[in-house]
Amino acid sequence: MSYWDLGKRPKNRPFRKADVMTYQAVSTLESLDKAIDKAIAADLGSYVAELEVPDEVERKANGKGHVDLYGTTPGQLLGYVVQLHSVGEKR
Repeated sequence: MSYWDLGKRPKNRPFRKADVMTYQAVSTLESLDKAIDKAIAADLGSYVAELEVPDEVERKANGKGHVDLYGTTPGQLLGYVVQLHSVGEKR
């Protein structure tokens, strides 16, 4: 879920469009290795989900392996999961 879906909002008011878009995005990573590294570094949990995201989902990549997804519901995200991976696989 996005921060926006969790009820979190940018601190500055009035909201700037760029801030709202950032809060409405779901943050993902392009590779399993990057996802596991991030999960370990930020203590995000014991598993990462591998997603297969349809081409029609709006996204913005930063060129460094990070991709924001826009307009997805929690149910849609769950439907994109193709496999779960233990963070311990890389330890």
